[in-house]
Amino acid sequence: MLLLFNFWWWRLWPVRLDLVVICLFVPVSVLAGYGLVWIQKIVRRCFSAPAMRYLTFLVTMLLCAWGIRETWSIVPPVTVLASKADMEAITWIKEHVPSNARFLINVELWQYKIYRGVDGGAWITLLSGRETILPPIAYAWGDRGYFNKVSGLALQVRTLRGCEPDFWSLIEEQRITHIYFGTNGGALQSSRFEGCLGVMRIYDKSGV
Repeated sequence: MLLLFNFWWWRLWPVRLDLVVICLFVPVSVLAGYGLVWIQKIVRRCFSAPAMRYLTFLVTMLLCAWGIRETWSIVPPVTVLASKADMEAITWIKEHVPSNARFLINVELWQYKIYRGVDGGAWITLLSGRETILPPIAYAWGDRGYFNKVSGLALQVRTLRGCEPDFWSLIEEQRITHIYFGTNGGALQSSRFEGCLGVMRIYDKSGV
């Protein structure tokens, strides 16, 4: 498996080496269980049956405690797209922004050439019903033409650097009415639009 799915030789698309490593938990779990039984047989020669039961119980509890400690905060911060400030902003959008609004949001390349939002902007459509220039990642299930169109727009957003002609061209072509800057940053920065004629701030709270 390690030879077939690597980055320096050849591999079977779309399987990646990290996905293969994740799948290895199945044989590793079986081998780990076998290893514990093997160790138990060796240790049993040195302890009486009652002592062995207590020792097995103690080791099991220690392993459980270690597992709980390792998985207590298992969610990586990079996977958290929306903060409390983002959720408050989206609630405000739902109550104060016209239903036909269209948002420009920060995007980044995710995997398999699919783009995703980087902050609360990714949740605007789902939670407020307002449209964003990048739809939820389910857009990848569309036909090839639609997928390429959305990906092309996302790439344009990634290249924007501020209040420049390409920005205004995108605004006009895509009928964008609002720009969303969340708490996670991204290629689009609010500081680059300070003093930009035609752009005004209507919401500013807790970094959003």
